[in-house]
Amino acid sequence: MQDPCSLVVGTKTHLRALAGGVVVAEALPAGARPSAVAVGGHGCETPRQCAQISTALRLHFDAPARVVGDAELLLPAAGLVREAARAVWAAHDRGDAPDVLARGLVAALGVVEVPAIGAALERVSDLSAEGGRHAPVVFTAAEGSPLARTVITRAGRAPAALITRLAARGAEVDDVVVAGGTLLAQSTPYEAFTTALTDTAPGSRPHPLRIPPVTGAVTLARTLR
Repeated sequence: MQDPCSLVVGTKTHLRALAGGVVVAEALPAGARPSAVAVGGHGCETPRQCAQISTALRLHFDAPARVVGDAELLLPAAGLVREAARAVWAAHDRGDAPDVLARGLVAALGVVEVPAIGAALERVSDLSAEGGRHAPVVFTAAEGSPLARTVITRAGRAPAALITRLAARGAEVDDVVVAGGTLLAQSTPYEAFTTALTDTAPGSRPHPLRIPPVTGAVTLARTLR
């Protein structure tokens, strides 16, 4: 039996275990005995869902548990893929020939034509995990597709619109921490975000978080000990 450690889940696939404040593995070591468990779970959108997962975890770990939605730990990529698909469908309906974005999505989803993209996404059992992994297709296409660049720019502006709505409801938005590979891994969406934030909430200061989302789960786990 190893020393007590903290098991944390920062994304759908990223596990991190710590002992004495030091990372001992990027997965739960064999024989480990967690002292606290923190989970950022896909689909946890209500307190009841989070409570149900906490109950299930206690069947396996004799340790306090904290469960939150994965959106609290990272910015999902599935929305970008979904919006790219919509843009491609609209271009197809206008009679436009498939551009590099359309061709990239067709190839990535294993279909033969643009109209089949919708059915392919509907067949995905977990859009956040399986659909989101195609986000690099959108970024790659941006070099030769104005359509892809528009999708990425709009995706970057969306969080700024959310912050503006929160400010209108009285929330403090002076400092905005930005996390997630979808927004930070490429310059275009982040620049679109900061530009939109300056226009709509000039008093807000963006702070890009350059550490893995799993680090947030580490923090959650430590509050339980």
